[in-house]
Amino acid sequence: MSRSEFIVTYDGPALKDSEMDVRDLSPALLAISNLVDRTNTLVNDNRAAAKVVVRGSFRTGSFGIDLGVVQPLASTAKDLFTSDAVTAAGSIASILGLTGAAANGLIKVVKSLRGRPIHRVVPKGDDKVELIVDDDRIETEQRVLEILRDPEARRALEDAVYEPLSQDGIDTFAVQEDEQSPALVVEKADRHWFRAPPDPDAEVLSDDITDEHLQLVSVAFRDDNKWRVSDGVSTFHADMEDADYLRLVDHGDVRFSANDLLYVQLRRRRYLDGRGKMKVEAAILKVIEHRAGARQYHLGVSDEPQPDDPDDTDA
Repeated sequence: MSRSEFIVTYDGPALKDSEMDVRDLSPALLAISNLVDRTNTLVNDNRAAAKVVVRGSFRTGSFGIDLGVVQPLASTAKDLFTSDAVTAAGSIASILGLTGAAANGLIKVVKSLRGRPIHRVVPKGDDKVELIVDDDRIETEQRVLEILRDPEARRALEDAVYEPLSQDGIDTFAVQEDEQSPALVVEKADRHWFRAPPDPDAEVLSDDITDEHLQLVSVAFRDDNKWRVSDGVSTFHADMEDADYLRLVDHGDVRFSANDLLYVQLRRRRYLDGRGKMKVEAAILKVIEHRAGARQYHLGVSDEPQPDDPDDTDA
């Protein structure tokens, strides 16, 4: 049996008691399993099976899970009857970057790209490639590039990293080979780098720009600029893309209070992803007006001392 073990840790205020909502945990673990399964399919071309198993030891102080990539002996034995070598469990974990902060596996490459497009790929020999991104050069394996380009693998990575980090109180995602090994950490502010690119098979259902009133729920003073707003019916996240308005915010020329109203130019894009699931993306293109939230009612009550009521006499 071929086996590789690693630790996945989610951390943040919501996990201080080493408890994680099963509605967040279950999809995240399933996503890791799907990512391993898809990578195994791509690199081994169905010549070997692989699965993710939980080793049963949960970490304390945050929420860490001991996991393993396992290939049954019957699968690895197929290598004896084929000219192509089967990529073992350890290599699959390394390709994904699950077993080391040093290696340029998938997770580290996505983090290094920081959402920037790859301008050029330069073959380096020995199945290595160099990714040219702006003035940066990122060296990795050809197999990592193949996983990076695969929509199904990228959606699984999004579900394992971006989705949990989008939940309140979960601030970091980390992977490491064991407790003595350095961890590769993704912070909440960097989570948007792990969103899957637009699916080449996605079907756009609508792409509308409207002027709408929105109520502020929360404001993001981070690089991702995802603000939480309400249209009176539902609450959702919207990318704040008005550079002039953000400049005013950065200079302290905008003050926020509870229940502030924004009159904005809003773009909503609805599409079906490659799995047939409908998704909605929202972006605030321009803030037309910013109104402070409702103040307290003025009830006509004065703080000035009032003269005694002439009818109010001691009995």
